[in-house]
Order: sequence, then C-alpha cells, then structure tokens
Amino acid sequence: MSHSLAIIVLVYNSADDARICVDRLVSFGRDWHVVVVDNQSPDGSFGILSEAYAGMPNVDVVQTGENRGYSAGNNFGIRYAMREYGVDTVSIMNPDVLMPDAFVLDGLVDLLWSHGCCLAVGGQPVNHLEGDNAWPSSWALPTDREVVLNHCLIHHVGRRDDAVEVAPEIYQVDCVVGCYFVAKAEPFAGLGLLDESVFLYNEENILGMRCRRAGWKLLVDKNQIYYHNHRNVARKNTLRQKIATSRGGYRSRRYFASRYYSTALGFPLWCMEVINEAVIILGWLRHDAFRKGSGDE
Repeated sequence: MSHSLAIIVLVYNSADDARICVDRLVSFGRDWHVVVVDNQSPDGSFGILSEAYAGMPNVDVVQTGENRGYSAGNNFGIRYAMREYGVDTVSIMNPDVLMPDAFVLDGLVDLLWSHGCCLAVGGQPVNHLEGDNAWPSSWALPTDREVVLNHCLIHHVGRRDDAVEVAPEIYQVDCVVGCYFVAKAEPFAGLGLLDESVFLYNEENILGMRCRRAGWKLLVDKNQIYYHNHRNVARKNTLRQKIATSRGGYRSRRYFASRYYSTALGFPLWCMEVINEAVIILGWLRHDAFRKGSGDE
C-alpha cells in the first residue's frame, strides 16, 4: 500500500537554509507535498520563499499569522496538509536538515506503517558542520531528579538513552529527536499533535510521555542517516538573549513537570533557574573583563 506524505518545514528567519532543504526534496522528483510554514519571520523569509516556489505544484508556502513557537507552527503546517491534501503521513523537518537521498524518507515511512502500534519514527542525525559527528537520535524520559538537574550549569545530569533494539539498528525509544521525524497523521492528530503550551523546548519529552500513556510506540532506525547541520549560535548571543533562552527553557520544563510529574518540582526548578542565571551572568562578566583586559573590544 502506498502512503501520501506531507513534509512540514518550519521557518523563522531561515530562508537560506529552507531553500537548500526544500530544493533537495524537490530534486528527488517524488509526489510528496512540501509545506513551508513561515512563523512570522521579521526578515522577509515569507516573501523570499513565496517567490522562490511560486508555481511549484508540490510546494506550498504558508504563514502562521502569529509566532507561537515550534509546536504551534508545525501543527499549523500539519493541519494545513491534512485539510488540503488528505495525507496519511506527515514529517516534521527543520530547515537545517538535509536528506542525502529519497530512500531515507522511503525507509522511515515503510518502517512506520509496518508497525501497527507505532506513532512516529526517526533516523540517525549527523552534523556536516562538526565533522559528520553523530547526534543523539533519541533519549529516555527523565526521572524526577533529571527533570530538575538536566541542563543545570553547575551540576549537569545528561540524558539517558534506554533504547531497546527490536531489529538490527532499529530501536524502540521513549523520545525521538524533534528536528526530523515521520508520523501517522490521523493518530498524531488524535493525540493532539505537538503540545502548543510550550513555545520551545521539551516538545519531544511531552510527545514521548503522551505516547507512553496512550500506548503508542516510537522507533528510531539508525540505518537511515540524515544531516542536521545545526549551527551553534549561542556563543554569539548577547547576555539578554542568553538569559531569555534560559528562562524559556525553564518555563517549558516547569510546565512539563507540573503536567506529567508533580507540582512539587516547581520550587527546585525555580532554584535551578536562579542558579543558572547567576552562572550565565558571572560567566559573561568574566568574559567581558577578559576581553577588555586584552584590548579585544
């Protein structure tokens, strides 16, 4: 049985990356629908991409009307694709993701539909910009302690991965990395799609928890390699941007903890947020003093 696929590419000030991503998908010559969703980019990305793909029957460029984050933007594209094209399979693909060939998508779609209890599947990301280093493709749902201490700057507790191999290089996992995965459209919609209560961060944890509670499984096929050419721009951020990023992360973490763990985690998470901000500010001041002392203004 053949399956109809829509690929959602969410864009925010990233027209250049999106064009590379979409051009590669179009070059495969498949009948997939590519839905480029501009999340109200202030840099004119919507106009650039609309002009670039005007008249292309398999590429739609749409705009959300309001930037409400990663989950809401991708959900906007999924609902559009289901409404306009009636697809049974959807894929979320960040604009800095690059498919090496069409067979990666084919393989993941085939794997998805060969397991009746599977909601979504992912592949193995590698980063061209870091010497083709493999990035995490999955991780375990965090314990209460890990919810509090993950990403703490003074006592970092890393993510575990309790993946269970069910076939050669195919694993059942708790959480699939959100930069690229493929899902069954109707069951995903029935689950509520991505949780729009968070603007950014913890979307994968929330999806993993909802799948576990609803009895759905998530799989990763490490045979299917794709490129996630993510650039680390955090080092160039201003102090205000670094603090805003930290606060956004803890805001979504508090929501995740209160919804799926315990409201009692709210206070320790607030403490970790304060500690992280102090570390960020002290690190910035130390770096600023060093820069001024060395004359590097």
